Amino acid sequence: MELAACRGMDTNMFMPLETGGKITEAVREHNARAKAICSRCPITAECRALVRTEVGMRAVPAIRCDDGLSVPRAEWQGVFGGETAYDRSRAIRTRRTQSA
Repeated sequence: MELAACRGMDTNMFMPLETGGKITEAVREHNARAKAICSRCPITAECRALVRTEVGMRAVPAIRCDDGLSVPRAEWQGVFGGETAYDRSRAIRTRRTQSA
């Protein structure tokens, strides 16, 4: 994760806004800003794959970063690898459907 474009940034920028689950214009703008950072990151694919894996989504309690910090699974609701939790969920469902 040393090469990550988000390294050293405020992680709140990548976490969902508290809106009671409503998708507002503010949520869309917030996600777009986070996704813009991911779009210029050299390890977007690796980040996306790590968070998207079913093992990672269900079994691993945290992602361990190179700097010694860990990201609890509950926080995987934010933007990772250029995807929101909804994007990841949709991609996993599509993958399951295609492999069935």
